[in-house]
Amino acid sequence: MPAKQQTPSSENHESFDAGDTAGKKFKQQREEQRRASELGGDTRAWNSLFMRPDTVVDNIARIFGVSKSDVLDPEAKDLASRLALGETYVIKETKQALFNAGVNVSALEEFISRGTDSVKRSNHVILVKNLPYSSSEGDLAQMFGKFGSLDKIILPPTKTLALVCIFVM
Repeated sequence: MPAKQQTPSSENHESFDAGDTAGKKFKQQREEQRRASELGGDTRAWNSLFMRPDTVVDNIARIFGVSKSDVLDPEAKDLASRLALGETYVIKETKQALFNAGVNVSALEEFISRGTDSVKRSNHVILVKNLPYSSSEGDLAQMFGKFGSLDKIILPPTKTLALVCIFVM
């Protein structure tokens, strides 16, 4: 037997809407809290290897030699699992490519997990993220070349992120 529905009392609404949260929806409140924590140096929610979902799908299709529509088959019951496993594989491949290019990936991850207060940021290396799979070194050179001479561009085959090194004298 279903429970009897209770009518909300006006007291509960007043206490919920009191203070800075007056009239704001839950999502707005949560977003403001997240932004405030990031401004305070809390980077736990930030993933150093964040990837666009479409770039992950393009990589999965490339790795297994299938089309994107095969990867995103709406009839598949395990779509979320396949995408999660694919993303894990793409992260591993990206880390390996960065390591092969001489990047200390564990130092990058440690830097992200500790926050930026105790470490001096580089003034000549830019971490470029959220790239579409169609990105190329030429695109990045054109985009960042106007800010100075480029020393090196590291774009792993996964094309999920890049490191752009600007020549500093």
